[in-house]
Amino acid sequence: MTHSTTARYALVLIVTMALSAIGLQPAQIDTAAAQTAAFSDGFQDDNDAGWTRDSGTWDVVAGTGDNLVYEQSATGSGVGGTSMIDDPTWTPFHLSVQVKPLDLEAGGDAVRVLFRYTNLDNHYVVYLTPTSVQLRKRAGGNLTTIAQAPVSITNGADHWIDVEGRGDHFTIHVDKTLKISVHDGTHASGGIGLGTWQTAAHFDNVRVTNVVRMGVAQSNLGWWDNRPIEAQHDVLAAMDDSGINRVRLAFARDFRDEREGQWPAVKDQVCHAVNEEDLDVTLVIGLGGNEFYYPDGTAKAVRTNFADVFRISDLNPALFETALRGYLTELESAGCAISALIIGNELNWIGFNGDLPEFDPTQGKIYRNDDPATTGVNEETEWSDPAYEQIRVGIDKWGQAISRASQVADEVFGQNVVKVVTGGFADIPHGHVENKGASYLDPELFLQLLQGTHPNQSGSPDYIANADLIGTHVYPYRPYDLDLGTGYSTIRDHIVDVMDPVVDKIGTPKAFWIDEFGFRNKHDVDGDGDAEIVTETQRLQLFRWFMLALHDQEFEGIDWRNVYVYNFVQNEALSIYECVTPTDEYQCETGTLLRSGEIFRDHPY
Repeated sequence: MTHSTTARYALVLIVTMALSAIGLQPAQIDTAAAQTAAFSDGFQDDNDAGWTRDSGTWDVVAGTGDNLVYEQSATGSGVGGTSMIDDPTWTPFHLSVQVKPLDLEAGGDAVRVLFRYTNLDNHYVVYLTPTSVQLRKRAGGNLTTIAQAPVSITNGADHWIDVEGRGDHFTIHVDKTLKISVHDGTHASGGIGLGTWQTAAHFDNVRVTNVVRMGVAQSNLGWWDNRPIEAQHDVLAAMDDSGINRVRLAFARDFRDEREGQWPAVKDQVCHAVNEEDLDVTLVIGLGGNEFYYPDGTAKAVRTNFADVFRISDLNPALFETALRGYLTELESAGCAISALIIGNELNWIGFNGDLPEFDPTQGKIYRNDDPATTGVNEETEWSDPAYEQIRVGIDKWGQAISRASQVADEVFGQNVVKVVTGGFADIPHGHVENKGASYLDPELFLQLLQGTHPNQSGSPDYIANADLIGTHVYPYRPYDLDLGTGYSTIRDHIVDVMDPVVDKIGTPKAFWIDEFGFRNKHDVDGDGDAEIVTETQRLQLFRWFMLALHDQEFEGIDWRNVYVYNFVQNEALSIYECVTPTDEYQCETGTLLRSGEIFRDHPY
């Protein structure tokens, strides 16, 4: 069992808004801290320490094979059993539990999950029968069924129940499929426990984790600086009207000459989002396009098939600090408080880092830590390769920029007010790198170099220690598995394949912040390499599986914080909102949230 309630983090913003555009009820958002890896028990220690048996007959017993499970064995008419986690109260939470009914029958039998529990007369309970899942509540002893949905539950088979509560909003998934999404404000906090009614059952893999908060990434709004400012405001207003509370904006470039540059437009976007739309804003500070971070006369790396960008190894950290202090001071003076800064973006990919070389098509290069016989750098023989040395100099400069950003943010906004995030790493298929003549550092190598823990590094600083969170990008690019029986595990396994090597190399020194993820409306579905139409309903299911997967037991020890859907609008394949644009693609006075965007109905906080 893993049991901790001391790791907490505070909500930055209380957002209560009308969600009429998609028919949502307003969520009553509280400011209580969310639990981080609060409780986990797989019962393999052969005891139920951390639990209080309130009623019934509970014991840790043999399950399948060598696995141990938590059993409630008392049965009979009117016989119930409950066992509560010792922690007395949770407010926001995500509970995941594996259940196996043993003799569940129609006529009142149920497997139960209790939450917001004060006592027998005041709590919520998920009530799982052979044919239905119900959300019930007791208030002052009175029992009410709030919502229910049909399911098919089999004795002797494992079933998964996921319950998430935030404020007055609850979702219930059975076997990774959403069954109930409802609001009720009767009980604000309380305990969590397991139970049965008139039946025996096995329980396993109980996890209570933090509530992962969602937002949208709209980096390309920064490209709208040559359009009417009202067009940018319309997009931000559409986010608010759609029930979205968080946005990631981006500032990528500025100019030394007479042009005004991008900053005034980005500043306006941030201030409008914060002060007019009540959005929580994260700002990406791009490093590859802003001349003010580089000495006069510094040339960009010239590419044939990729954008020309600066070499990060040429970055002057002092110039970066001076420019950033100016930008943040303007925001603070205007009363435009951001919540987080992301420093850099996908710097392990040629598209954003001029240090990474370009090759002839079909001859790309992947820098990695694994088998030197495969494509990529042989760490033992190529550590002194000049191109690779330059890449590492750039990573060190990036680390210095992260450290300075943390200091400047504290100076301008106050200690620990603005979180600093390492720029999200790219998660790109190796075949794509090789076929495009590109170059790319695998994420685990990239972060290991930033942390200064590569075996060939000696005395290198740990720049991750100077950040608050580790940025990641996760795009499940394998063929989309739309099968209800296997789709969830396919997405989970992709995230595992991305994160396992990272955790193996750098551990979990900080929480992780997914500042980009998404699913396309055209993608390979049947594995033949051709893109097929993915319906909006199918995209919504993919989003739901992704969010559930973050709470999977595979990620024990990983603390996920915010996640951002890329993007809101103006990306034909990835958008979750469709503008009505009769004459100009950059006009968005009216539009519609697509069905996939209703993922924010599940996560309205």
